[in-house]
Amino acid sequence: VMRLLNRHHPLERIIVVSHSQGTVLAIDELARSNFGQPPEWLEQLDVTLITMGSPFSHLYQHFFPLSYPALDQPVWRRLGQRLNRWINIYRNDDFVGTWIDAGSQPSFDFEQHAMGTGGHLTSLVDGRVVAIVADALTLGGHRLAHRPS
Repeated sequence: VMRLLNRHHPLERIIVVSHSQGTVLAIDELARSNFGQPPEWLEQLDVTLITMGSPFSHLYQHFFPLSYPALDQPVWRRLGQRLNRWINIYRNDDFVGTWIDAGSQPSFDFEQHAMGTGGHLTSLVDGRVVAIVADALTLGGHRLAHRPS
């Protein structure tokens, strides 16, 4: 899909919005796939990743540490080069997805938003979550070519 979109409408910005298991798929794809383009293609775009209820740190890094090491490990270097911004949204009582350990100095803007209690699925209909996602989707949330040093 991204190859087709880019062919007909060259992309400058990509925002990936994901929930639960989809967050792990999104992280893997952004880290490992070239989407049928030259390897440096994605690094030239403004890429924002929004994760909600992500089991990445809580489950994957805990139970599969060889496949999902800390984000400051070399296996994730490409992810760091491709992301401009990562917004993680979670509930304090979510049994699946919680906060994400981004390491001490990620190479991208990293935000975490704790939304209090409400379980795994309610963040999808929470007005505060909708506002965070809407801000990222608008030019107000746009941070083209910004990479923290």
